[in-house]
Amino acid sequence: MTTGVVYIVGSFKSGGTETQLVEILRRLDRRRFTPYVLCLERRGGLLPEVEGLGVEVREMGFTRLASFSAWRSFRAQAAWMRGASIRIIQGFQFHGALYGALLKRKSPGARLIVCEQAIYGPNGTRHRLARSFYYRSTDVVTANCEAVRRAVIERDGFEREKVVVIHGGVDIERFRPREAPGGSGPVIGVVGRLHPDKGQRLLVEAAPAILRDLPRARIQLVGDGPQRAEIEARVKELRLEGSFELLGDRRDVPALLAGMDLLVLPSASEGFANAALEGSSSGLPVVVSDVGGNPEIVEDGVTGRVFRSGDAAMLAACVVGLLRDPREARRAGAAGRRRFERMFPLDEMVCRHERLYDRILAGRTRPPEALQTEAS
Repeated sequence: MTTGVVYIVGSFKSGGTETQLVEILRRLDRRRFTPYVLCLERRGGLLPEVEGLGVEVREMGFTRLASFSAWRSFRAQAAWMRGASIRIIQGFQFHGALYGALLKRKSPGARLIVCEQAIYGPNGTRHRLARSFYYRSTDVVTANCEAVRRAVIERDGFEREKVVVIHGGVDIERFRPREAPGGSGPVIGVVGRLHPDKGQRLLVEAAPAILRDLPRARIQLVGDGPQRAEIEARVKELRLEGSFELLGDRRDVPALLAGMDLLVLPSASEGFANAALEGSSSGLPVVVSDVGGNPEIVEDGVTGRVFRSGDAAMLAACVVGLLRDPREARRAGAAGRRRFERMFPLDEMVCRHERLYDRILAGRTRPPEALQTEAS
């Protein structure tokens, strides 16, 4: 008999958290585990992929926690979980963790794993009280990088021994090194939601300095979001329309990376960026800001460059320094691919989850030191 695992997520938007969940669902050993998904909203670009994997998806069906419909939904979901023999509840981010804790109280014998993937988030009084509540019911917290692990321990006071780092991963076959694209000039890429946290505006500010040294360079922004109009206006104000391409949301990211010479993540705030993993897996040199888990992905001076967050001049210098020396750029990209293969294979990320499930089902909620740091 397989063990039921229910994953609780907000929706199926094309974000890093949701992408990692899809890969867990795709690779989980179905001979041992049966996955289910409980979502707050049954929508998003990744929903067809989840449904195509034959995973049962259930929607919570309420908009406010303090409502009769929420109470009725929790009662119905708890009854369904008991009938489906759910033994592991895995809640992603704030709402997934909170609702997972509420369901655990109605599911005798179930274990709760909380997945924390961001350093900064809502931190008002209500959010702090809610975190205190769901951490009391949590068996293990998984953090996607050491920076997030430290935040959970230092900010929230969660037991150090129960916080496990499981780095994210990327499909090594989809994101592979390619031949140099050639063309009229180097292509600098950014992949991510157009949002202040992701820092694309900083790259716009760095662009004049980059283009002074690399006048034929093109800068591609892949993704969409609330900052698009502001970025477009600033590009026009700086008269850089001929050097920028805003490509919007795309499903062909591997092909786009294959046409780039360098990837930039100018994040103002970050947990563990899938885009940086995808760039390294594709054999690109990667330039990242020094926030969150970025320095855990990019080894400064070896696989790319790490710059001070918010420092447009340093960002420009890092980009120009790599692209003016193609041999160094190729060396950094190759080193990044080797590091990726060693540290961030996707199948190993899923295996680490399965080993964690085995441990907590056996009542061992304090993982050994090897598991706490095995991804490092």
